[in-house]
Amino acid sequence: MVDSALIPFSRPAFCFGMVLFMIAALVFFRLVPSVDIAVSSVFFEPSSCSLSVVNNAVCGYFATGADPTMKVFRQVLQILPAVAAGVLLVWGVYRHFLRRDLHAFGIVDITIAFVALILSPLIIVNGLFKEFWGRPRPYMVDLFGGDVPFVPAGKISDFCSSNCSFISGEAAGVFWLICLVPFIPQADRRVVFVALFTIATAASLLRVAFGSHFLSDVVLGGTMTVTVFSVLALTSSYWMRRCASDGRATAR
Repeated sequence: MVDSALIPFSRPAFCFGMVLFMIAALVFFRLVPSVDIAVSSVFFEPSSCSLSVVNNAVCGYFATGADPTMKVFRQVLQILPAVAAGVLLVWGVYRHFLRRDLHAFGIVDITIAFVALILSPLIIVNGLFKEFWGRPRPYMVDLFGGDVPFVPAGKISDFCSSNCSFISGEAAGVFWLICLVPFIPQADRRVVFVALFTIATAASLLRVAFGSHFLSDVVLGGTMTVTVFSVLALTSSYWMRRCASDGRATAR
């Protein structure tokens, strides 16, 4: 019996669960926007306003984003998906051309991973949401020293014209690392999953600490990539079953 190696992502229950979670998260943050404000407030450092600033204005900055060490840490985390993609590509080439033990379905699985990386962070998140939803980033909002109003998750606005807050491209990119777990030997997957999930979560929360994204942006960004990968894996699994079934029918 042929089954996708991308388990559990290729299972219908997992895919359906991710879609439901993403919808539930969006509804939650839309109905309870105070959560976004409260989390960002933890990282915001209020300061005294100058005399030229109008009354009732909020002044301050996100201290983590001003820390040189944290900036370097962010840059390292930012390139991890590209490094991991390079390693996956080299591993696939080595297995296919040198060891010759990577079958056609294995090539399809690797292709699925790369399609998810291109489709979610690059096209859906950066090309669609961040360009057209117009949600201002936390540091742009008047609650955190900016000059535009806070906009709840999912609401389209014109307070940001390009490269906006909703949803996080870096979270979408770094959570792609979770999609590599099926390519790890079975015995090591649990440990690798915990490690990659921790790294992805840390990188995403760092964007919140920098004042560049709200919590909802990073939650939905990371969820988007895993969901897209799961949809692709489920589709691939169905296609492989069909191919196997057709092959058995032809052999008869």
